[in-house]
Amino acid sequence: MNIQEDYVRAGSPDTPVTDLRKLAKSSDVAVRRRVAENDGTPADALELLAHDSKPEVRIAVGLSRFAPENIVTQLVKDEQDDVRYWLSSAGYLPLKLLEQLSVDSNPYVADRAQHTLARLGAPCGRLINVFELLSQDHGVIMNKLRTLIQNYADWPKDQMSQKTSEVLDDIREHLERRHTLCDNWFDADSGLPDAISQRCLIDQKSIIEKTSCLLAHGLPQPDFVERLDGLLDQIKSHREFIEDELFVEIKKLAPQKEIEAIKERLDSRAA
Repeated sequence: MNIQEDYVRAGSPDTPVTDLRKLAKSSDVAVRRRVAENDGTPADALELLAHDSKPEVRIAVGLSRFAPENIVTQLVKDEQDDVRYWLSSAGYLPLKLLEQLSVDSNPYVADRAQHTLARLGAPCGRLINVFELLSQDHGVIMNKLRTLIQNYADWPKDQMSQKTSEVLDDIREHLERRHTLCDNWFDADSGLPDAISQRCLIDQKSIIEKTSCLLAHGLPQPDFVERLDGLLDQIKSHREFIEDELFVEIKKLAPQKEIEAIKERLDSRAA
């Protein structure tokens, strides 16, 4: 089993718990991080990964929606500033932990946590955060994909491989952010039309399959640019759907106070 195969298995929802426990001990940091991000990873494996030597693995544990509170509490006190900084932006953390981060000794961590708390307390906080964050993600990802496609013939193989991995990680992180921020909007009782909810799930599955395939096969591939083009088209289509259909339906369900607050904020930016 090679590292690329381990990476794909580490992120798959179908990987057995026993295998995830083994992969949590992988010598490859990317595999261990991917295990930490897997919703099916058991608490004992997350506990192990919470003590990982690499900050990016501990960050992934702290940002997992399925990490037990005692583990997240431990990571909020992590000695590495970067770990605490990333956790301070997670609005789904228990408020007491965000409040703890808001008085962190590192001013950047404290400021970020204070902004998160302020955002959560604002009447338009959740919608503003979702609309702006996800729209920004879409633009950044599409630009990076275009850069890969444009430079494929000129960049050395190692550089192309590194940049590809970075973009695919960005896509994965974007889907996880969207899942975290919008999860309850897709419940049966959310009020969203079934077609909208299903399209979200289908889009996510298709994008995950495309990124996993690119990661699994690596470079070089005869049809690599074609695969990137296909992924770019999928992201563009997904962006149009999210902004033109999903957000429109969500606004219909939002309290009028939130809609007015969003309009006021957008108007002030345009002025």
